[in-house]
Amino acid sequence: MSEIYDALEALGLEQSGQQANTSGSRAHLVASTVSADDFSVLMEFCERREDGLEQHEQQVSANEEVEHATLTVSANDCSALEERIVRVVEMVKQERQERTAAEDRALHAEAEMSEQALRIEVLEKELNAHKSERHHSHQRVERMLNLLDSLELRRRESQRNRVA
Repeated sequence: MSEIYDALEALGLEQSGQQANTSGSRAHLVASTVSADDFSVLMEFCERREDGLEQHEQQVSANEEVEHATLTVSANDCSALEERIVRVVEMVKQERQERTAAEDRALHAEAEMSEQALRIEVLEKELNAHKSERHHSHQRVERMLNLLDSLELRRRESQRNRVA
């Protein structure tokens, strides 16, 4: 890039009527063959090119900063994601433990329920036996009362017969 400016300076000097003292250099060769209009076009081209290079350098610098920030953000995102994954894994472990505990409680409750069902069956049989016994006792008491009533009637009849 500095060679172009050297050539342009040489052209500028030659254009203004001064002779460049760089005999044998590229600037002197370019200056001797370029007209004033070509010089202004060339000067404008060089300025645009320099502005373009500066913009390109700024853009590359900005891209590098964005890339660095992206990598930094990506690293932060990765660690945050890793923390979330660890929390999810812990939650899954806890849920599995709780499910296993619930299944154990359910099995225990089922076993206890079957034991209670057997106990209920035994108690129902005992209750039915007691009801049957009560019914038989009630019938016996009724027969005895009937017998007593009949005995009482006979006694009264026999007393009437004696009084009479």
